[in-house]
Amino acid sequence: MNSAPTESVADTKFRVEFNSNLVYRYTFQSSNAQGRHLRRREKRDVWEEEKSVGSGSYGNVLLYKCLTSEDQAELQAVKMVSKKSLSSGGVDLFKELEAIAKFSRQKYHGLFVEYHGWYENDDSVFIAMEYIKHGDLGSHLTKPLPNEEAREIVFQVAEGLDHMHKNGFVHRDLKPENIFVVTKGPQWWVKIGDFGFSKRIKDDSSLRSMVGTRLYAAPEVQMIYPSRVGTPQFNYSEKVDIWSLGVMFYYMLYHDFPFDLKRDPQGLQKYVDGASLTFPASTSMIVGIGRLLIHMMARHPTMRASAQDLIEDDFLKPRLPPNPEDWKKSRESSTSDLDSSDLGEIRSSPSDDESSWEEIQSKKKPKISDETLTSLHKLGLTMYEQSYFADARTAFFREYMECMDAFGPGGTSTHTARQWLGQSCYYAEEYEEAIGSFRHASIGRTKVLGSNHVDTLTSLEWLGRAFYWNEQYAEAEAEFRRAFEGRQKILGMQNEHTLKSLEWLGQALYWLEDYARAETSFQQVVEGRVKILGSTSEETHRSLEWLGRALYWGEKYSEASAALIKASEGRKKCLGNTHIHTLTSLEWLGRAHYYNEMYSEAEAAFRQCVEGFQTTLGETDPRALTSLEWLGRSLYYSEEYVKAEAAFRQVFKGRKETLGMDDSHTIGSLHWLGRSIH
Repeated sequence: MNSAPTESVADTKFRVEFNSNLVYRYTFQSSNAQGRHLRRREKRDVWEEEKSVGSGSYGNVLLYKCLTSEDQAELQAVKMVSKKSLSSGGVDLFKELEAIAKFSRQKYHGLFVEYHGWYENDDSVFIAMEYIKHGDLGSHLTKPLPNEEAREIVFQVAEGLDHMHKNGFVHRDLKPENIFVVTKGPQWWVKIGDFGFSKRIKDDSSLRSMVGTRLYAAPEVQMIYPSRVGTPQFNYSEKVDIWSLGVMFYYMLYHDFPFDLKRDPQGLQKYVDGASLTFPASTSMIVGIGRLLIHMMARHPTMRASAQDLIEDDFLKPRLPPNPEDWKKSRESSTSDLDSSDLGEIRSSPSDDESSWEEIQSKKKPKISDETLTSLHKLGLTMYEQSYFADARTAFFREYMECMDAFGPGGTSTHTARQWLGQSCYYAEEYEEAIGSFRHASIGRTKVLGSNHVDTLTSLEWLGRAFYWNEQYAEAEAEFRRAFEGRQKILGMQNEHTLKSLEWLGQALYWLEDYARAETSFQQVVEGRVKILGSTSEETHRSLEWLGRALYWGEKYSEASAALIKASEGRKKCLGNTHIHTLTSLEWLGRAHYYNEMYSEAEAAFRQCVEGFQTTLGETDPRALTSLEWLGRSLYYSEEYVKAEAAFRQVFKGRKETLGMDDSHTIGSLHWLGRSIH
């Protein structure tokens, strides 16, 4: 207990005496019985410990019975917390008591487990709370709950969270075991309890510590962020409670967790990186519930619902239908028998048919304000810049639909929103969706801005990229060529945007195995970048490597070696000896030397690769084993058979462990091992 108790906490402390399993509590009371005022006096109540009824964060919960109450039946749950555990755990109990005391006021009645007061001895602190005989919600979740019952529980918890959050408190350990059942279903009445991890949002220590139960903890609490970026430096907020409530909602509906750590340890990371929220197979799904779950468990906290959003949601809040027949009709219309595998993210996809615009116009909503569009765009950019591409996609799709309503398919803002939607899909590796968005953006911009406008050419290049990563190289080549020729015309050759389009064109030609034309493209890119960026830039080194690769496959090994020496040496200075790009250039250099029968030079390059890959990726990583095999081949043809045997033996062992004996790569390394021994 670090801080001093506030006045509200100090006023709730009992004076007590301990006697074996009895506790004497002293309180003050006065009376106006029979019209006579009785002076305020101290009253002693005797409380007897009955049994242990459970455990909470940092303490046990004991059941106490009052022996001096009128009916001798008053019960209270008393949380006994060791002072030693509080000290070692760094927990400030007075802050918990402050939260408990605050939310026990009359205005919050019915939402939180009621608090009666506290007392202490030399070893422990005791917190007297309302005893709820039905226990915690977790003990009742033995099977899925009906949709209506689960929604009722979520609404009640959201009401309590709304008050907590508006008063600057975050619970941080929301789970069924901390929700207590006053009345069991079907007419549930639940209360929020156990504030052991609650914290004020404005505390100087900020919300960064790892607390709570992992199955219910939000990604940012577990420090799980998109794989493309490092750890973002932002504190988490009250939205962690909404995530936990979303997991509870999911569990109540399906008796399963959305991210099971044992079944798929990387499931949550995959979701944060853009995978869809999945639902149990062959379950009948009410689409409104799917929408709500996705909103509650949005990857980025900014995109997540607030508690107020939940209690104002028409689908969630309790409502009484006018008559049973209307209720039946509304239930039938809101229920869908979609299999969960077809449900995906339960999101709309942008339509590829703009011919229905006249119909859309006839049902057009009131024009959205510029302020709202700006807000949506900024939200999308925030998600995009922080690499939350799935959430960015959602924000830009909303912006796109609003722009369609406001400006139509020909609006410049509509094309811009569609472009950003495509880029979000692209980085979320949803290439088919990205292709659709970029195609529409490029067609729309061509009509409005012209075929050689910079924005049109940007959309064309992005369309080419989406085709490229979708392995549609012929289509990618066509779009890259249009982007390159357009940029060459308006920007000139000595422009990085022009050179970037030409480099993408070269890569598409490379994968189409048109190595001669790829070589020509990369040669132009290298020459241009040396002029405008210099010979030491990473962009120049990258284009040198691509040039070397094209020359290698064109069997021009000496020329390939020359380009790859420049790339690898430049990257060593720019990125370091063990950077993955440096090692990649060295590996290609080794291959060029090998096929040019320069085995000593190949051995030196592959040896650097092996050491680098083993250091950065591990000894059994496929790239480390591949480089080691190339090293063995170079040693073999240098007639250093003993060293070659040692290399091949290590490759064989590693591939046998990681790929199995029947894999073709394992068999290939065994073949080389046999040749070196022979």
